[in-house]
Amino acid sequence: MMTLVASITIAFAANSGLYSGEVPENVPTFRITFPNDSNEYWGAFIMNNEWVTDRNALESAVKRVDIVFDTPWDPQVHHSTLLNKITIEYEAPALRKTRLEKGWENAGYVFIEVMENGGKVSRPILKTELELAERARAMAETLEQELHPPAPVNGSDTDPEPAPPAPKPGFLQIWGAHVALLALGLILLALILKFLLLKK
Repeated sequence: MMTLVASITIAFAANSGLYSGEVPENVPTFRITFPNDSNEYWGAFIMNNEWVTDRNALESAVKRVDIVFDTPWDPQVHHSTLLNKITIEYEAPALRKTRLEKGWENAGYVFIEVMENGGKVSRPILKTELELAERARAMAETLEQELHPPAPVNGSDTDPEPAPPAPKPGFLQIWGAHVALLALGLILLALILKFLLLKK
């Protein structure tokens, strides 16, 4: 019987998955505050349909820009405004990295390494979904071991006593492993599709 094996490794130090949202890694981000709003936001800017890659380009007081909030664990939101209506403060790349790490963790995500285009990349996944996939894999492996135990080692020259006839296998013995492997395959397929959607 073919065994489905998924090698999943937690990628604590991998950076690529941190920036799997709409805002690219190499685009400067800013702390943004709005008048009459005590909340703080972080995001990047689009001006003239292009990402603002030079933070000095925002020095002019009156320019219409689109803000793309840098919260990739949530639906990406655009907000159009004039620069003179908001207050911005540049966010250093190291601070952005720390903020994203905490944001993903607070949202219940972990990072795993997956094979993509011939190489390993890190992708965010909900911790609960990862635990579900690991339980399904462990169940499938246990069932396969029960149905196909290793052959006993012959350590004696004497003939063993004849074993009593084996009972007729039940439904779970015949189909249990197949059902578990099918469930595992569906879970892994769902995770792969989710990774592809996050990448887009």
